Amino acid sequence: MEREALKGEITSPVNPAPGCRFAPRCQYAVAECTAREIDLKEINEGHFVACAMVEKG
Repeated sequence: MEREALKGEITSPVNPAPGCRFAPRCQYAVAECTAREIDLKEINEGHFVACAMVEKG
C-alpha cells in the first residue's frame, strides 16, 4: 500500500468546524461529512472509524 500525503488546511483544534475534522483534506468527502457529527463505528475488532462513507458501504 502506497502512502499519500494529505493536502489542504488542518482543522483548528480549538474551534473545529462541524462534522468530520478531516473533510477539508479528504478526497472522498461528501456534503454529509460537514453536515453532522459522524459516530464511531467498529469495522474490525479494535478498529474504529468515524466516516460517512463507511456508513454507506
